[in-house]
Amino acid sequence: MDPHLLETVPGLIYRIRATPPFEVEFVSDELAALTGYSVEQFLGSAPEIRWTDLVHPEDLPRAYDVIERVLTGELAELEFRYRRPDGSEGWLLTRARKLDGPDGKSRLHGAAIDVTERHLSEELRRRAEAEEARRSEVEASRSRIVAAEDEARRRLAADLHDGAQQRLVSVALDLAEVERGLDAEPGRARRLLATARLELARGLEELRELARGVHPATLTERGLPVALEGLVGRSPVPVDLSVAVHGRPPAAVETTAYYVVAESLTNVAKHARAKSATVEVATDGESLTIVIEDDGVGGATIDEGFGLRGLADRVETHGGRLWVRSEAGRGTSVKAELPLEGSRPASV
Repeated sequence: MDPHLLETVPGLIYRIRATPPFEVEFVSDELAALTGYSVEQFLGSAPEIRWTDLVHPEDLPRAYDVIERVLTGELAELEFRYRRPDGSEGWLLTRARKLDGPDGKSRLHGAAIDVTERHLSEELRRRAEAEEARRSEVEASRSRIVAAEDEARRRLAADLHDGAQQRLVSVALDLAEVERGLDAEPGRARRLLATARLELARGLEELRELARGVHPATLTERGLPVALEGLVGRSPVPVDLSVAVHGRPPAAVETTAYYVVAESLTNVAKHARAKSATVEVATDGESLTIVIEDDGVGGATIDEGFGLRGLADRVETHGGRLWVRSEAGRGTSVKAELPLEGSRPASV
């Protein structure tokens, strides 16, 4: 072939033997510009580098498959990663065909061009799409959290109005009656005072229950392990608790972990028909992992209602992940991972 013609080809030209080990008989000077290797490194009876050394090990099986197709007479194409002398990677697109030479021996003739920039652009595009999808999911999660918080505030307002507030109004009316009848009807006044004291006690207990639902004081004052012990102790289903938390995680992580366990145990009690459950919470220096498992009926999904979906949103908002595995008849496993962005020293 005219060497001046080869200079016009936008890529490299090669010819290799059609029998193992597929030795290179010819390669154009464009090899150095594309890959960083010299032509001399590939030629001779004892070449310094064989073409198989150029191909990324993970792409070698595909390369051999393409050679098999070429040996049948087919024009075949392959994109593969190659390794440069400095250890970096690039991509080559090659096409080859088997041709018989004047000596009766078959050889593979082909050409290749560098397509690294295209692959880099595609990778950047995939990353941008993944980041946009993640950002969209975070925005959707935040919207769901806002909706859930609005609903929670409405429920809290209703609970206060229908519960503790009504009891306190009743106490105020009873005390007014006591004030009016203290001298004239002391017996009735004492009965009204007893009723008022009872209503006050009930109202305070309702307020405590509401406060525990908003944010448990034990979590703030004594930390996650103690707060989880309280949760497990109130569970109607026997729960085996294991906590290996070093130091105090950030407040947001503690609160999220607490509600992941609380909601999961509530689901176990209400829906799972389980005989027992386990809760494991541990830190490894970089993240806090929570695993809740039960031996119930299974069949739970992350998209049913505000429960698990709300937990997933809460976890994802803090940069974590939540998984649910729940096969019918084989129980449910809820796993959450929360990044630790800095921990506090354990309280004494």
